[in-house]
Amino acid sequence: MHCLYKWLLAAALIPAVTLGMTNILAAGPVENGTALQHDAKKNVVHWVPYEKGMTMAKTLHKKVYLLFFTDNCRFCKMMDSGTLTDRKVIEALNKNFVPIRVNSNRQTRLASSYMVRGLPTAWFLEEDGSKIGCRVGYVPPKTFLNLLDFVASEGYK
Repeated sequence: MHCLYKWLLAAALIPAVTLGMTNILAAGPVENGTALQHDAKKNVVHWVPYEKGMTMAKTLHKKVYLLFFTDNCRFCKMMDSGTLTDRKVIEALNKNFVPIRVNSNRQTRLASSYMVRGLPTAWFLEEDGSKIGCRVGYVPPKTFLNLLDFVASEGYK
């Protein structure tokens, strides 16, 4: 499945942004799949490791937001320090999704299984793990919030 497979329908809503070959992590890397939170702020994305997140999605009947990054990705750092620290984005991610973050340099087989070619790569998955679609590159907060609403409301169906 090509990354932009089902996102073509949302093209007007979600303008393409350049894809980067480097990645973000203002709060530090995810070590061996451990959970990552941005910092000590009250509102943080509640990142969970891949296996735990996939199990949680089934149990909680939530979609998955799966973000692939690397420690040296410039556009990933932009997502982390801007988009993923936006209060409305954090609320939408934590309420409607199980957020999972994967370092593609450390979990190469997993990144390969999701056809990660550019970074950041964000996949949206159904609760059963089936692929909805993905987005490669930096996405500004307002656009990202529209994307989260689009997926959460199942506008792609």
